[in-house]
Amino acid sequence: MDRLHVVRVGRAAAAVMVAAGLCGASGCGHEPGDKKEAPLVGERVDAVQARAEKPVTTAEFCDVAAPSADAAPRLAMPALASGGKLPGKGTWRWINVWATWCKPCIEEMPHLAEWHKDLAAKGVHYDLVFVSVDDSDDVVTKYRERHPDAPESVRLADPDSLPKWLGAIGLGEAAPIPVHVFVDPDDRVRCVRAGGVKEKDLPAVRSVLGAS
Repeated sequence: MDRLHVVRVGRAAAAVMVAAGLCGASGCGHEPGDKKEAPLVGERVDAVQARAEKPVTTAEFCDVAAPSADAAPRLAMPALASGGKLPGKGTWRWINVWATWCKPCIEEMPHLAEWHKDLAAKGVHYDLVFVSVDDSDDVVTKYRERHPDAPESVRLADPDSLPKWLGAIGLGEAAPIPVHVFVDPDDRVRCVRAGGVKEKDLPAVRSVLGAS
């Protein structure tokens, strides 16, 4: 079952993956189940591959992509908790939607942080923003206390607003997290992806961010 199929079938596909042992007990999607938090992984889980994977294209990487900048919709985020704000326009923003109970989200965090650092050193600059869909700020705060390597994160004021927002950005309301939203310096959504990222996705990410 490929990732795009998982996006299309939503909850049903996630249930199949859990039953098959491909996802943690708390699932792959934005429905938390028992909401038992996933442990932070301190290193990239995809650093060593049994075999080389062919890099994906931008078209393969993005589940939703505008044909041009002018055709791209402007970013319209749901309300954030505790007065949280996203970085302003003027630079690229990579928004990562995650939760403490989402094992794939936790596993890819070190990967995203390393890419951010490495790409900045090569002149590819963007803001990496984590947006939690946990039920409360306290859940995220306590998680970060237990896992100091976890990044700072804002949180949706109402986690139940996530499905509607996912539908608005073209994924469908049952799309699984993690979700990656790439917003250009003019505040337009240029690429949206549901599901985790891997090393083979780096060329596509560079292309999305306007790098060669």
